[in-house]
Amino acid sequence: ILLGMIPAVVMGLIFHDTIKSLFNPVNVMYALIVGGVLLIAAEVLKPKQPRAVGIDDMTYRQAFVIGCFQCLALWPGFSRSGATISGGMLMGVSRYAASEFSFLLAVPMMMGATVLDVYKSIGFLNMGDVPMFAVGFVMAFIVALIAIKTFLQLIKRIS
Repeated sequence: ILLGMIPAVVMGLIFHDTIKSLFNPVNVMYALIVGGVLLIAAEVLKPKQPRAVGIDDMTYRQAFVIGCFQCLALWPGFSRSGATISGGMLMGVSRYAASEFSFLLAVPMMMGATVLDVYKSIGFLNMGDVPMFAVGFVMAFIVALIAIKTFLQLIKRIS
């Protein structure tokens, strides 16, 4: 997971302000289109037999390249999970293992991005905001766990 995080962490820290400036409907529209094309391409171009059936079968190289695909999600509107799952499938990882790795990778990445945004916005926050953020964080975490479990069950069934 650490190898998969490195590319996006480095790129995110270097280009944080540039990334924030890209938030507009046109850029998001293009990201959605490119992301959809990537998902279709991954499905068509993936190897017939995956070289890594489970996440324990993945190589360090596969994990790092999936992390490079995760950099695409720095583009506002580009699906992080779509990018990492597509990257995994193109690297010969099974759909289920790529999905599982994608969601394991999401936890530290999203926590890091949240901490960075809070740090950069600390001047706009006050102590009265803390309970609201805490409840929002806990609820989002619970909903995300339910969504991930449901999604992985669906992927297992269709793979």
